[in-house]
Amino acid sequence: MEKENFGIYQTSQNKNAGAIGYSYKSDKPHYLSISLHYYEVNGYISYLTLLTNVSKDNIRVFDDTDYKRLTHYYSLSQILTNYGAPSDIYLATWPYDPFTKSDYEPFIIVLIYSELGFRVEYVFEANKLDGKITGCPANSVLTITAWQPKNDISLQEIASIGIGYEFNKSSYKYFKPIGEVTAMDIDEFHDSFVNQGEETCITTPAEFWYSGLP
Repeated sequence: MEKENFGIYQTSQNKNAGAIGYSYKSDKPHYLSISLHYYEVNGYISYLTLLTNVSKDNIRVFDDTDYKRLTHYYSLSQILTNYGAPSDIYLATWPYDPFTKSDYEPFIIVLIYSELGFRVEYVFEANKLDGKITGCPANSVLTITAWQPKNDISLQEIASIGIGYEFNKSSYKYFKPIGEVTAMDIDEFHDSFVNQGEETCITTPAEFWYSGLP
């Protein structure tokens, strides 16, 4: 039986923070959750974070059709179509996930729109073959964080704003500009996903991340 839950709550640790959350459990059985988190300073919203996740038995799932339907507006190709090329794109992958202790090897793309004041993080599975790592964001889980736009904001500052799964103040040093670790620059990345859609995949040499691939 499908079960839905909707809630509004404030964190017990900090009265300035809270969230609006929606969760859904289907017959699959997959557990899908979407929540909008806020942080308030002096009566104003400092940032908003849209957290999404879908899992089965506490293990993240990347190919849930209900999740794709609910988050389609924020898919990678849709964000690039709606907002154009971002100011920065960062990529990271590692052989295991030291931050979430998950059983998959993550491939993460982060789009940063500094002038508009938001970032989008896409997490999907990495596939290793012949010294290369490939990720296909058609099956990804996303996080969006928005803040008051300001000039000259550093990557460390951006990573420290809001809430992130793989991209956060502990992990941001692992991330590299996409032009340094793939054959695409920002404009080529944008055009590829806008013109070819979500089925486009990204490949990066394993030597940039770790050695010892089979």
